[in-house]
Amino acid sequence: VSGGVEGNTVLVIGGGPIGLGVVLMAIEAGASKVIVSEPDPVRRACALELGADAVFDPLSVDVSKAMSEAGFSAPDVVFECVGAPGFVQLSIDLLAPRGRVVIVGVCMAEDRFKPLKAIRKAATLVFALGYTTEDFKYSIQYLAKSAEKASRMISQTVSLTELPGVFDTLRKEKSLIKVVIEPNAD
Repeated sequence: VSGGVEGNTVLVIGGGPIGLGVVLMAIEAGASKVIVSEPDPVRRACALELGADAVFDPLSVDVSKAMSEAGFSAPDVVFECVGAPGFVQLSIDLLAPRGRVVIVGVCMAEDRFKPLKAIRKAATLVFALGYTTEDFKYSIQYLAKSAEKASRMISQTVSLTELPGVFDTLRKEKSLIKVVIEPNAD
């Protein structure tokens, strides 16, 4: 989880498959608190099932204020898992002084942020791309020992013949998290 999170308050922005995977890894790595900002109620519920300490709907509340009112300090580490314009800046805005922003979401559009805000916080920004063989080995080992917990992210299991229709559903239905293809189910 990029540089370690043990004992840190972690905020995950975006509760899709990547963000929920970060929740699992942050808990495994010893984060003291894991908080998720996600507008979809199904994904927020899944984050809580996976062990997040709190979830907030960013469309309904000011996340920084809601965290403070709930007794959480500003996050030491923010994982940006949305990959859309504006979220790097939001991550910097929510970050504690001397904190770290890990940009995991892949933004395909041009984006801007205010470096001075990051400089004033002495923030570290890490752009994560690509994974090592060791990362994959660790993930496989984690899934082997925590399959029941990780399986809570699976929204649906489909056969190969059902697969084309699933893509249409995925485009419309943002509450789906992970769809597993069972190749021998036909």
